[in-house]
Formats: sequence, structure tokens, C-alpha cells
Amino acid sequence: MIQLLLFAFFTGCIYVCYQLTFPKQWREVKVFSGPPTVPLLGTLIPSSQLDVTKKVEEWSRAYGSPFLAKLGPSYLLIVSKAEQIEPILKGTTNLAKGGSYRFVERWLGKGLLTSTNEQWRHQRKLLTPTFHYKILQDFLHIMNEQSAVLVERLREHVKSQAGEPQPFDLCPYITLCALDIICETSMGKRINAQSSPTSPYVQGILEFTEVATYRATHPWTWSDYIFENFSVMGRRFRQSLNTMHQFTKDVIKDREAAREANGATGKNDEPATEEIRKKRALMDFLLEMKQKGDFSSQEVREQVDTFMFEGHDTTASGIEWSCYLFGRNPDIQLRLQEEIDSVLGSDRSDFPTADQLNEMKYLECCIKESQRMYPPVPYIERTIIDEPVDIGDGRIIPVGTTVGISIQMVQRDADHFPEPDKFDPDRFIAENCVGRHPFAFCPFSAGPRNCIGQKFAMMEEKTILCHLLRNFTFESVQDEALMQDTMSYMFVLRPTKGVWVKLTPR
Repeated sequence: MIQLLLFAFFTGCIYVCYQLTFPKQWREVKVFSGPPTVPLLGTLIPSSQLDVTKKVEEWSRAYGSPFLAKLGPSYLLIVSKAEQIEPILKGTTNLAKGGSYRFVERWLGKGLLTSTNEQWRHQRKLLTPTFHYKILQDFLHIMNEQSAVLVERLREHVKSQAGEPQPFDLCPYITLCALDIICETSMGKRINAQSSPTSPYVQGILEFTEVATYRATHPWTWSDYIFENFSVMGRRFRQSLNTMHQFTKDVIKDREAAREANGATGKNDEPATEEIRKKRALMDFLLEMKQKGDFSSQEVREQVDTFMFEGHDTTASGIEWSCYLFGRNPDIQLRLQEEIDSVLGSDRSDFPTADQLNEMKYLECCIKESQRMYPPVPYIERTIIDEPVDIGDGRIIPVGTTVGISIQMVQRDADHFPEPDKFDPDRFIAENCVGRHPFAFCPFSAGPRNCIGQKFAMMEEKTILCHLLRNFTFESVQDEALMQDTMSYMFVLRPTKGVWVKLTPR
């Protein structure tokens, strides 16, 4: 009873404040049509994230793009056309993320994902060189080693099955492999998630991601104080946060001590030896920036946590959907395996080099087509804070509006991708991309705030998929309709029922 009264009081206060503070902005944004609203509750009253997504698609067909919706007391303008998202994303102003991102701030603080304006510009300028292709190449050995662990674990699973291959969920294997890779590349720390999946840090990350996604679409959980002190889920959430923050702090402390003891840098902040250079993690670049006064200890922690959040779940999602699609399209899978075999030869103990991965053009086309159909980040937000945005049809998005961009709907627009529900990697052969709208395909967002780690992600996806396809043939057992009805949206697009496959060793 007390929780209900607190929630009613909290919600009522928000509603009154919004009515008093933003009446002009509300009048301006109402030039956009949308579904009817319920006071306080708005239009989005979900029983699940999937219900929200289905409603968004339904309303988009009914009201066009953009359409106006409400989540609780807040207005949200949903956009799903490439031509309309371009002026929103490409400008150098209006760089603020939307309100949904505050649910990950409890872990990430004001890192690159959640910071805004000058703070974001400062961080982006400092961090961009750390994702140079030459530096990323130094991480390839980690990706190869952890991919080999993944292959061995899958071989053990297949061997444990008697008789014909039996379907199993591939997702836990992929997720733990991605966690091992991002932890070692970002922090220089081996957590051995693939062999120790029950470690508190691994469980904390999985718990946090699930709860943050839930909170973004359930307004009654929006108060941090009420949620974390008066609900079982909230207390688990806070415990996960404490575990993750303490782990990162301990790793940073140990890394600083090791750098000082081992002489990690030589003159001009260059690595003292080639071996040390090969072992450098993204954290080492951040610690060098801290030594120069560019970052504080807290900012180093926030950036490392940001790398962890953005670098494991999104990549795992992309690989899982790719495996599902390969298993549904055996002709495409065979063509992929032939390309990989022609580049790498018959000795499957050899790891692919960066140059060899670059030769696998069809694999890259397949990954992009998978990202088009199932973008790892299906939805992003921007808040218009600096100047109004003209979306090109005579309508203006006023300052103060939060804009929700449905990446998945943009990328399944038949105007840009005929037969959008068909898996066709040839769409991304160079000659077929000529004339396509530059914002029709944006799985890593677009404009100044695009994903800084997209080259890292592509290298990782290529590496893991290369290892998997060299060693196994996939057969997906779930049909398309089932997958469409069992997806988790918001921060990362995940198959909630998993990706069930039969694996046959090659």
C-alpha cells in the first residue's frame, strides 16, 4: 500500500511539473498526429517490450512518420524514415541522448554513451585515436583465442549428444565469448566467463542489462530511490551495480600498479617493447590520458564500464542473429563456408589474420544484411535541446522534444530495401549500394554520435563467425514468425527464447 501511495504521489508531482513547465512545447509538438492518450499513463502502456514494439509499428502504419506518443507524462516523437532521421542525426548540435539512457547511467556515469554537448565532444576527441585500425589489429589475437575456446566448448557440447544432433540454445555460448573478449581488450583482464559463467561480475552484467531494459518501458520504476529501496528487483539491481563498480575499480588499481612496476611505457608514452604493446588494453590508453590530466579516476572507470556495456551485448546480439539467419538459409551458409575455406585453406588450426578477414567480402555482406534485419540496437533517442529541426516536409520538431528513432523500421523500409523481410546479403555488394540513401542503413547510428567502436565490432563479429563457420554447419529450428514474436527490444535486440540450432561438425 505504501509503495502505491508513493508511486501515485511521485507520478502526480511529475505530471503537475510538466504541465506548468512545458505547455508551449507541448502545443508546438502537437502538430504531429498520434494515438489517443490516457492522463498520466499516456499511450504506451506495455505489458512487455514486445507489446510496445508491435504498437509502435501499428501506430506508424496508422499515423505515418513521425507520430506523437506519450510514455507516462512525457511526449515522444517516433521517427522511422531515413529522410527524416538525417537532419536529426547529422547535425553538430542537438547531440543529447534521450531520457531512456538515464537507466544505464547508474552503471556508466557520464561516459561516452551518456554524456552530452561539450563533455561528449571532449571525450570523443580523446577516445577516437584509441579505435584506430592499427590498434584494433593488436586485439585480433584475443578475439581469435576466445573464439577458439568457443569452438572447443561447442565441440564438447556436440560430443555429449548421443546420435543425431539435438537443438540447443546458442546464445549463452556467444554471450560469454563476447564478454571474455571485451573484458580482456578493454581492461586487460581475463575473467574466463566461458569457463566460469557464474562469477559475480558476469552475473551482475547480465542482471543489470535485463533490469535496465525493463525500467525503460515501465514508468512506475523510474524513481531510483523508490525502485532500489522498495522492490526486490531494485535491491538486486543495486547489488549488481556495486559488484560491477567494485570490480572495475579493483582492475584499474591493479592495472596502474602493474604498469608502474613493469615500466609499461617508454619515451613519449610509447610502449617499451613490442610484447607490451601487444598486451595493451583500452584501459591503458585511458590511464595514459589520466597521467596527462585529461581524465580523472572516475572518468576512467566510466569509460571502461561504457566499453563493457556497449561492447559485449550488442556484438553478441549481432552474432546470434547472423547464426540464426545462416541456419535458415543453407545456400548462403554454404557460399560463406566456401569463401572462408578459399581464403584460409584447409588447416583449421590457423587463426585468420586481419588481411584475411578483409578478404572475406561476402561474410561482411552477410553481417550487414543481418544487422539490417535485426539491428543490435533497434532504437535510439535524441533530445532536441539547441535548435528546432526541420524534417523536410514543412514540419518542425521544436526544442525540448525527445525523438525516438526506430532503426529497425528505418532499415525495413521497402522504399530503400525491396522485399525488406527477405535475407539477401547481395544488397550490400558495392554496386547494389549505389544511390541508396546514406541513412537507410545505420545499425551503428549515424552522424557525429555514431558508434565509435563499429570497426571493433565488425572485426569481432567476422572473427567469431569465421571460426564457427569453419568448424560447424548450422541448422536453425525456429521459424521466422516465432522469432518475431519473441524479441526483446530497447537497448539491445535479443531473441528472448534464444537461438536454437543443430550443429554438425565439419
